Amino acid sequence: MILSIVLLIAGFILLIKGADVFVDGASSTASNFKISKMLIGLTIVAFGTSAPEFAVSMSALASGSTDMVLGNVMGSCILNILLILGIAALIRPIKIKSNTVKKELPLCMLISTLLAVLFLDISLGNGEVNQITRADAIVILLFFTVFLYYLITLAKHKRETTETEKPKYKLGKSLLLVGLGLVGIIVGGSK
Repeated sequence: MILSIVLLIAGFILLIKGADVFVDGASSTASNFKISKMLIGLTIVAFGTSAPEFAVSMSALASGSTDMVLGNVMGSCILNILLILGIAALIRPIKIKSNTVKKELPLCMLISTLLAVLFLDISLGNGEVNQITRADAIVILLFFTVFLYYLITLAKHKRETTETEKPKYKLGKSLLLVGLGLVGIIVGGSK
């Protein structure tokens, strides 16, 4: 019992410190490449903070707990939007650029709508049970590919038109911090 509590506390500390180091490294990486922090948030930070969820989902999938995978994905999305965004806005108001409202928000809503439609196999008359099939997975991964293409296009455009602040660390140290932070997040999240 005491060992479990110590491991839980150690995991939280490692998770928090790992996230802090990761964000510092990612912000500095954005400055080194002269791209916006918003874009880094949509890519490196999003992938990094989703790594523990991916690990948990793959572990659950390997043990046959497919409900855990869906619950993990949806719970994480709800927590990120409602709790994390809400607490962050309580601490300091978040400025929202018009580009976010015009492009990223509709894309987020489109992806959520797609997922809802894919869940409705019985209602749409396509199946006897609601499930995400391999064909659904291909559609989801195609949308993900389109999103990555959008991000790459956005990065090229931002690099040409945006001035960024001076990097906090050189590129090598920035990438090292991203890696160390990612390890901290994954290890801390698995405790």
